Amino acid sequence: MTWVRRVFTAASILAVLVGRGRADAAAGHAPQSVTVTVTGPSGTTGPTPSPSPVTGCLQTRDAANHPQDTFPERGLMRVFLRAGCAEAHEVDIEIDIESSPVLFAHADADANGSFLTDPIRLPAPVLAGPHEVVAKTIDHTYRAPITVTAASVGGGGAGGGGGGTQVLGNVIQRVIPRTGAEIARMAVVGALLVGAGAVMIVLARRRRSHSRRNQLTST
Repeated sequence: MTWVRRVFTAASILAVLVGRGRADAAAGHAPQSVTVTVTGPSGTTGPTPSPSPVTGCLQTRDAANHPQDTFPERGLMRVFLRAGCAEAHEVDIEIDIESSPVLFAHADADANGSFLTDPIRLPAPVLAGPHEVVAKTIDHTYRAPITVTAASVGGGGAGGGGGGTQVLGNVIQRVIPRTGAEIARMAVVGALLVGAGAVMIVLARRRRSHSRRNQLTST
């Protein structure tokens, strides 16, 4: 009740001073500046400052739960929030990826105000380049920078091309490089198949010609 009375008293004084200022302005007098300070219940003055965020709260990790800040396009990523950085059992904490921005996931904090997401695949709109993972709790917004790299689709080179990874939808496939010997074997097999096909065509034509001759002889 003491706090309410103090606020009410300060408001009354402020209203009186505003009325006097208007009267002085109407009379042509320069208004006087007055500072009113309200004392809170704990004896402090002014608004209560919001708590400062804890540094290093947000961290990105790979699918194996190792700290990592570089991921390929459409790669898997976990998001970790340290204990004490959110309210205990805080639910529906939004996790975005900027600069797009793109919604990445929602998470619920445990009793220690911490969470760790499952491995989640980066959305398609998150292209190669620098980005920020942003987690928004009730009191704070935490950020963790990441770098997204372009997915490799195999490399060129002499003798048939190099290896790499190929992204097909949500599946990452390993591309095995082919050597010169493998390409030569494939060429030989192809030539044999073409030759076998030509022989079969010649034999078929001969059979047709022989069948026609037999028909003419019988007639």
